[in-house]
Amino acid sequence: MGASSKQKGKKDLVLLGLGFSGLELIRYSLLNPSLRSITVIAESRSDFFVLEALCSLKSIAQGFFLSEGSFNTIRWKFLVEKLKRVDVDEKQILFGEGSISFDFLVLVNECRPKFLTHTKGDLFPGLDHEDTNRDKTLGNFKRVVVCGNGFVALAMADYLLGKGLEPTLLTDQSVLISVHFPQEEACLLAKQFRNKGIKLLFNQEISSYEVGLKGEIKGVHLRDGSQMACELVIYENGTFGTFSWLCEHWHPGGYPCEGKDSGVNRSAEGIYVLGRKMYTGETIARDFPELSFREQGYQMAKNIAGSHAFLEAKSSCSNLFRVVGLEWVTYGDFSTLCGKDSQNFYWEHPSGRVSFRLVFDTSHFSVLALGTLGMHFVPDFVEAAIQDKRHVSDFMADLEKGVFAGKMDPEILPKITKAFSVEFRKINRQKNPTFMHKLLDRFS
Repeated sequence: MGASSKQKGKKDLVLLGLGFSGLELIRYSLLNPSLRSITVIAESRSDFFVLEALCSLKSIAQGFFLSEGSFNTIRWKFLVEKLKRVDVDEKQILFGEGSISFDFLVLVNECRPKFLTHTKGDLFPGLDHEDTNRDKTLGNFKRVVVCGNGFVALAMADYLLGKGLEPTLLTDQSVLISVHFPQEEACLLAKQFRNKGIKLLFNQEISSYEVGLKGEIKGVHLRDGSQMACELVIYENGTFGTFSWLCEHWHPGGYPCEGKDSGVNRSAEGIYVLGRKMYTGETIARDFPELSFREQGYQMAKNIAGSHAFLEAKSSCSNLFRVVGLEWVTYGDFSTLCGKDSQNFYWEHPSGRVSFRLVFDTSHFSVLALGTLGMHFVPDFVEAAIQDKRHVSDFMADLEKGVFAGKMDPEILPKITKAFSVEFRKINRQKNPTFMHKLLDRFS
């Protein structure tokens, strides 16, 4: 399948598995002039739909892997193959029939969704990795239940709705994205899902399946005793890529290849691992012992680029998720678990499609992070404010300078800044009470 990439210094990158870290690696590697090709090899045919949904979620080249093609002179391809082994010395991946060469091999160790269509597991009639019209496969299903409340589950439900299916998002939690997404924004997102026609079921879970005579899934029974008809069930937190052609577990020697003594390990030139607790690229800062998937992908792309200067600039501080027509963008180390030493300023538009959340330090009022729904700021503008520990009032006073030209309703910013000034005066009074307030508090 692949030819040697030694000609003219161009190199081939192969990813085994899917995930956010791999997507970020692809995003930055598409800018790498030293690469000749990028190939993604998946374990299951359903992984194609996961990849498309994640590309849409992260706004990475919509329809990127519909068929073999090219981008910025880099050839790319999506394959579903049963791998036999990796020849580390010759840098070849061997299939049942044929092989593919690589200069850089990256194993992506992230949890991927599990698709259930049949008692035998993931069966997609008519889907072949050479078939460019994969929409025909989804035509075999009408109703689908997506189990989960994270960004991947939301992306899958949104993606399947766009393909003409009738998705229901089911979670055993009471809100969407409960840990890393503020409750107010989660409510806005839930409203948008319902407006788009996606059914949401909270505090529910599947107790059993209704199965047809041939083993096909026909419906599910829920914990409260109700039933739902469906032909497809997707679990957001399904399985980690097992790399079945490799050992089942990680150990200091690496991933030994089947039938071969040499292994895919940390020291093997050009072979790396991305994902949960398995990052083997260059470490960048002691402050981040476990890099985020986004940062892992960026650092790996930079590592692969080597001396090429296209990635010399530091990774952008912004992180974007696009779902059901809304864009949620975070800047800095945004989290709902900021702690008592920080404070939130939150504003939302009456339309429910725009929100602004600023996180700042309660001691020095310095900017810590920003999260926006339906609005964008220049990442460098926000990043400079975070790194320079800029005072929150100065940041808000210059907010207009950080807006992309023509990308926002001109009436929105004045409303945000006005609401902030009112709230910040209250915060200041609480932190620095007047002499009269101190006197009243003392004798009350």
